[in-house]
Amino acid sequence: MGTDESEIMQLMTRYPNLPRDVFEPEIPRHLVHLRAFGIDRYEVTNEQYREFLLANPSWQPTAVPAPQTNGSYLKGWTDLNFPAGEARRPVTPIAVGAAVAFRPRPNGSTRRAADWRGRNFPGAIRLPRRPAPTGAALR
Repeated sequence: MGTDESEIMQLMTRYPNLPRDVFEPEIPRHLVHLRAFGIDRYEVTNEQYREFLLANPSWQPTAVPAPQTNGSYLKGWTDLNFPAGEARRPVTPIAVGAAVAFRPRPNGSTRRAADWRGRNFPGAIRLPRRPAPTGAALR
């Protein structure tokens, strides 16, 4: 994980709106060990993410500072509108912080769109939490 010092200039060229200090915490490239974690079965759709944005204005595109994004947060959206015909397609790209804000609850259970708006939302399902496969299970 991380980035080699030699790759920083290339990243700054690729993301010209981001200052060097955004990339410096990624130095040096290093090995990371992860504990088991849960992951949803289905990707978050544009319409689900829009519901999240309506309920959480601090994650709307105009409110998120550039250093917290990859420089293309919700590229293709106009204000709070995703591209026509893409309601059920996966939302991309989003900021890491937004992804974290979208999902976890203090007790670790999965957030549903209904939690933000106080109503049921088509496709908002609750999945059992299971650890991700590790080691030999991935081979």
